[in-house]
Amino acid sequence: MAKLLVIGGVSNDVLHLVDGSTHHVAGGAGLYVALAAARAGVDTTLLALRPDPMPAELEKLDQRLTWIGPSIAKAEMPSLEIRRFAGGHAELVRAYWGGDLKLSVAHLALLDTDFDAAYVAPLASDLEQKAFCDALRNRGIETLAGGTYARACQQSPAGVLSFINRCDVFFMNDNEATILYDSWQSQQLSSEQTIFVTRGATGATILTKTPPQHLLTTAVTEVDATGAGDTFAGTALATLLQGQPANAAAEAGMQAAGYVIQAIGAQWHWDIA
Repeated sequence: MAKLLVIGGVSNDVLHLVDGSTHHVAGGAGLYVALAAARAGVDTTLLALRPDPMPAELEKLDQRLTWIGPSIAKAEMPSLEIRRFAGGHAELVRAYWGGDLKLSVAHLALLDTDFDAAYVAPLASDLEQKAFCDALRNRGIETLAGGTYARACQQSPAGVLSFINRCDVFFMNDNEATILYDSWQSQQLSSEQTIFVTRGATGATILTKTPPQHLLTTAVTEVDATGAGDTFAGTALATLLQGQPANAAAEAGMQAAGYVIQAIGAQWHWDIA
């Protein structure tokens, strides 16, 4: 079984949904990617700071995968406030990074095993993401993957592009791709790299050295699209690590994302028997 390391945050989030309701849920890109990869059949370790005392809703995370990281006070738990709109679009209303600002490459010393691949989730800055990529390469990890978010693309497009160039596989949505690239729908890469662009209800696009592949998805009733992109990423990356081609990875990612958006927060992930 392939071994995957996910580096990224776990947070206490506030979601404002399209129907006007507000929900407090466990979230974080690291949480969604790691849970999705584990559910897709990869031996997954999450490197993220751990709150002490542990909130009851996060105790389940330890039951799903290996979670390693130093302790932080509950008050240092990162927290995002997200407003959802129809069609899978969202606005980041407020971001408190809390203890995530303390997550650094020094914490890689806590790991006592080797990994086949690593995923660097969105962190407080693209500088930290790049530092992790460089340190992971030095550890001999062959496959590096990562993700971003719209505000980082707007504030530091050059930094995000530099991070992307360090990765073998990258995940973003169509809004982020539009910020970073001109005419991304027809983009062909110059390197041996794969970029997955999720397009909500429209499907997903795979960018490589060959012409882009545009894949359609099956329509479902959307309740909450939070974590859909990260669920896609974790599932698709796990599928790639199991030897499947990029189109099969995208299909698996879209199916998993379709499931997760039919519930609030990460409920689909927690409902594993």
